Amino acid sequence: MKEKLIHLLLIACLVTLFYANSFANFFVWNDWTLIIENFLVKDRSNLPEIFTSAFWKPLVGEPSQIYRPLVSLSFMVDFSLWGLKPWGYHLTNTALHVLNSVLAYFLMRLYVSPVIALMTTLLFAVHPIHTEAVTYISGRSDLLMSLFVLGGALLFLRSERRKSWWLYLASLPLFFLSLFAKETAVVLPLWLVIADLTAFRSSLRGHTSRLLLRQIGPVVTLALYFIVRRYFAGMTLSNQGPASPDLVRHLLIVLNAIPVYVGLLLFPWKVHFIHPPAPQDGFLDLHLLLSILLLVGAGWGLRAAARSDNSAALFALSWSLAGLLPLIHFTGLNLPLLEGWVYLPSLGFFLLAALFLGRLQFRGPSRLHIWLTVLMAVLLGGITLNRNQDWKDDLQISLHTAAVSPEEPIALRLLGDAYFRRGRTDKAEQLFQKAVLLAPRDPRSHESLGQLYDFNGKNSEALTRYHLTRELAPKDPYAYWRLGRYYLRQGNSVEAELYFREAQRLFPRSSELRNSLAQVYYLQGKFGPAEAELRAALRILPYSRALRNNLEQILKRKR
Repeated sequence: MKEKLIHLLLIACLVTLFYANSFANFFVWNDWTLIIENFLVKDRSNLPEIFTSAFWKPLVGEPSQIYRPLVSLSFMVDFSLWGLKPWGYHLTNTALHVLNSVLAYFLMRLYVSPVIALMTTLLFAVHPIHTEAVTYISGRSDLLMSLFVLGGALLFLRSERRKSWWLYLASLPLFFLSLFAKETAVVLPLWLVIADLTAFRSSLRGHTSRLLLRQIGPVVTLALYFIVRRYFAGMTLSNQGPASPDLVRHLLIVLNAIPVYVGLLLFPWKVHFIHPPAPQDGFLDLHLLLSILLLVGAGWGLRAAARSDNSAALFALSWSLAGLLPLIHFTGLNLPLLEGWVYLPSLGFFLLAALFLGRLQFRGPSRLHIWLTVLMAVLLGGITLNRNQDWKDDLQISLHTAAVSPEEPIALRLLGDAYFRRGRTDKAEQLFQKAVLLAPRDPRSHESLGQLYDFNGKNSEALTRYHLTRELAPKDPYAYWRLGRYYLRQGNSVEAELYFREAQRLFPRSSELRNSLAQVYYLQGKFGPAEAELRAALRILPYSRALRNNLEQILKRKR
């Protein structure tokens, strides 16, 4: 008991020590949208709307299929405690990382000795690749998802060890909550099969029916999540498939992500926000060859671990590989590789590292492996301290990101947004224009430039960019919504109505789009159609006070 307490205190102290300097950081990037400008998290009466709205509702008027109500709920709790003081939000993120590290320690103890569990957790707790999830407030989705996955996995495994159906049933709500924090938790059933087969390989061997029976609960939980997502928030997976029609190119990008992440875990002094998944021109690309070698090595390792009954190594390799499966989805959307995606999968990598270091105790001084781990933790923590300073504010992190990826349009847009927010429209315009030159078919770059022109009163230039955005993203309802808002501000309700209608056709279950269309009808004096749109919006979002207030205003005019 004393040893366990010392281990837990050491873990908590190191996390606090190496993330304490992040408390002085300001809000960054998406923090503005999800917290500062998010009306939903600033009033507890909006709680029902949080659970019936898209995660990015404050930004895009709901044409998003991302559903993470628990993250918004956590921001609501933070706002009630700290207001808009960023240190409070950083405190919450750090506390979540401490809890995740503690749960990781207990999970590791099911597979390895307390010392190896401590070594694994120390590396997990301080590694700088996790600064995106911990130091970036909006990275909280990975923290919350991991909290419920790790907690649920512990109860799930202990239910088998103690033959307790109560523990088993208690794990299911945690799995359900993990999906409300981040949709990548859909790989949970696979993680649990891996955990079962590695933790209880001998007892479950030959008992396939029992193994499958234990997976019924998680699978049912997953199905229930999709039902809730569909009927409470109107979200399906119909428009979330890979954006790239080139399957070969898509698979090559996925394969190239593997050596990138392994390299960052081994050599973390090159961590930065985005890592463009550059497509390969041929099958002899160095990254692709490295990826194939790593996969072959992982396969050989799995085979060797299975033959030697090394459940810890088997768990570590399988856990990491399964955790990377969501990359198939994310890279298909042509997104850059983000370091936060490996927050939970990295646990398997650190277990492998600890197992390797643990072998040194047989070839040197008895405590050599422990001191080497402590030394590595201190060095990694120093890099984390330095990396936290990069996240000081949106300008600082944008400058760092653009310096590392000067030819990446996303990095240029982020830096341009930081200058735009500070009134440096001239500098922002240069960066947006460069982003357009580098990626002339990227709709987001044209949109950013259009917003800047719109702000500066350059109406014709803004309109040109908005139309280009629509042409490059013809199935994006937000592109039409932006044009509708532009024409509405110009007093052209006829054109505004056309674009709002098209946006609504593309995303019919959007209360925001119906509200915008009702606004147009109201200005045109068409109170009947305006009322109909608002009532339809309220059927989608029945708890919205703003929609009810708009409806009451129209009903008064009709009288």
